[in-house]
Amino acid sequence: MNKLYLIATIAGEDVAIPAHQVESVVKVRDIVKVPSVKPFVSGLFALRSRVLTLIDCQYFITGETADVEDGQTAIVADISGHFYGFLVDAVKDVAEPKEEETDVPTRLSDAWQSIGSAMLSIDGKSTLVVDPSHIIEPVKAKAA
Repeated sequence: MNKLYLIATIAGEDVAIPAHQVESVVKVRDIVKVPSVKPFVSGLFALRSRVLTLIDCQYFITGETADVEDGQTAIVADISGHFYGFLVDAVKDVAEPKEEETDVPTRLSDAWQSIGSAMLSIDGKSTLVVDPSHIIEPVKAKAA
């Protein structure tokens, strides 16, 4: 049995996120800006009586912060017991590829390699598998 992947768009590129890592997909509302935080932290938002940190995925790829608006799509994931919202351009579909994951090619930029964990062929197109913990864990290591 193959694994399911959520297909989303980050910085204009389609990526695959393992479905077992996705808690939910939400529209973010009432984002509270936090002063003096790193530029990849877009703010905080409330979801089901929890406060989540909103992470700007585009920043890790382009180095530029995304324009965040109420109603923007975020993927919620639990990383080491803490919930985060990951801003994405869009969520497209759920896919069950017929082929297994392969290694991330070295020809990808360092930014994509840093958040990618594998490659898949989805509908004949090579798609990077993004692991949300690869976005958060290096951030936590730098903060320590």
